[in-house]
Amino acid sequence: KPLYEKDDVRLIYQLPVMEVGYGETLSLDHEIKVTFKNAGHILGSAIIQITFEEDGEQKCIVFSGDLGNDNELVMPAPDTLEEADALFIESTYGDRNHKGAKESDAELEAVIKETINNEGNVLIPSFAIERTQEILCILKQMYNRGDLPVCQIYLDSPMAIRATEIYKNYHEELTECCNKFLERDGTIFGFPYLNYTLHVQESMKINEEESRCIIIAGAGMCNGGRILQHFKHRLWNEKNALVFVGYQVEGTLGRQIVDGEKKIKVYNEDIIVKAKVHTINGFSAHADQNDLIRWMQSFKRLGQIFLVHGERDKQEIFQKAIKERMNKPSHIVRYAETIEL
Repeated sequence: KPLYEKDDVRLIYQLPVMEVGYGETLSLDHEIKVTFKNAGHILGSAIIQITFEEDGEQKCIVFSGDLGNDNELVMPAPDTLEEADALFIESTYGDRNHKGAKESDAELEAVIKETINNEGNVLIPSFAIERTQEILCILKQMYNRGDLPVCQIYLDSPMAIRATEIYKNYHEELTECCNKFLERDGTIFGFPYLNYTLHVQESMKINEEESRCIIIAGAGMCNGGRILQHFKHRLWNEKNALVFVGYQVEGTLGRQIVDGEKKIKVYNEDIIVKAKVHTINGFSAHADQNDLIRWMQSFKRLGQIFLVHGERDKQEIFQKAIKERMNKPSHIVRYAETIEL
């Protein structure tokens, strides 16, 4: 049975909602206090710090939630904390380190230049939240430096367009780089080559463009969304490039292409994959092993460590790294396990 179902989600919306800002402390009663810190993962993500009194002694439990990385492109680095008697930390990428941000940016830039200058088009399946905004920032930086060839860029995802507007509304939570763009241009992500295609008719008109386009569309794993119509119209052309900037789960269309499938089915049509396929692994809204360990090392006092939110084999590698680099034991939490602190 799932941990929760649709009815459980509906019930949540019947509960009273209280807005709490980062750094604000909420008192649940006279003994238990909760403080939310910026996790730097996506807009609104939070580390939860719970303090309470037990037997006359002050205790602190921290839940990391999903932590962001330190590249400071769109989201700032996660807030650091000083102490925790118990830390429950995510372990999504506890087994590995991402490719460097500069290296990933350079790889994307090289693909774009080669493809556009060859009169081709670049297709980028992208997640609507965080990944899309990072790609837009990178493209804007290329434009500002004069490194972006003349082209038309289409953000062809209604969800990503609306999410991007929300990012602007909460610009104070973003990096200094994003806020400088906003102050200078009146927009964080916008620049002359960028077009937002919210409506279906606008999306369909992109098909009339023969070359020199960069198309960013969902779904990020190609299991639906507008990216499929662009596959149908452009994936068979060897002048074009398909760039994956996010993880492709096994069983998805994106994973099939990454694994080398040369013929795919889109809208019941067989499409030959002739476009050049690139996978750039450095783009991730998650902290990698180095980020996670650096974040833990910033605690002045750190008690027990519990590993959650990750696959068991990755957690075992992370557990070993924590022991080697921090000389501290950690515990991998099992499903439905009760922890006594």
